[in-house]
Amino acid sequence: VVQTIAHPSRWNELQTFYWVNFWIFLACIFACIFFVRSLALVRDRLIPDAASAPALSLPALQLAALALLLCSFERELNLGAVRSDALLLFFLLLAAGVLLRLQSGGRFFFYPLLGLTLGLAYLTKSFAFLPSGFLLAAIFVYGLTRKNISGPATRKRIVTGAVLASLMFSALAAPYIVAISTQRGRPTTGESARLNYAFFVDQTERWHEAHSGKLGHATANFKHPEQL
Repeated sequence: VVQTIAHPSRWNELQTFYWVNFWIFLACIFACIFFVRSLALVRDRLIPDAASAPALSLPALQLAALALLLCSFERELNLGAVRSDALLLFFLLLAAGVLLRLQSGGRFFFYPLLGLTLGLAYLTKSFAFLPSGFLLAAIFVYGLTRKNISGPATRKRIVTGAVLASLMFSALAAPYIVAISTQRGRPTTGESARLNYAFFVDQTERWHEAHSGKLGHATANFKHPEQL
């Protein structure tokens, strides 16, 4: 989006990415606040008795969460690194907040919003596909097995919402899955797991660093020399 708006050149392209990282960091702050407020709504619903005061007030809980977020950006999600992890964190925090809103009796539109958020998380990084699939399946099974009671969380509402969230997720994920599966010649939701397994489990040397040497149990016939 920023490339379309700013049209950066080779001279300022890297600085443009740094600014994108900064805005993602601000978005993560708002997503973190949304998550904590959603958590507080669930807490207030589960503990309606005023005599059972929580250990942390809402402002204290928000400050603690923001401190953890800042530590995460200082340690693992440095703004100078051009990678998608911070954006994935934003979508996962947003999805967790939406899920908590549903648990606190939120409106029905949170179901498609959950599917939309998880779909964008998967497009950001393929890691999000598996937990998203498990989460949507768990909501559907929970709706089927739930006692049909009155209120905002009826069985029909939960099952319908889980189906709608799954359709929204599929609408975003399916075109990308079809495209990369066609490219690879087999069904796949992403290739990073295979590479990470080769690098970290099989102790294969990273192929972008050396085209010769230890490859673990793998074999490779590289098309281009290392310099190219």
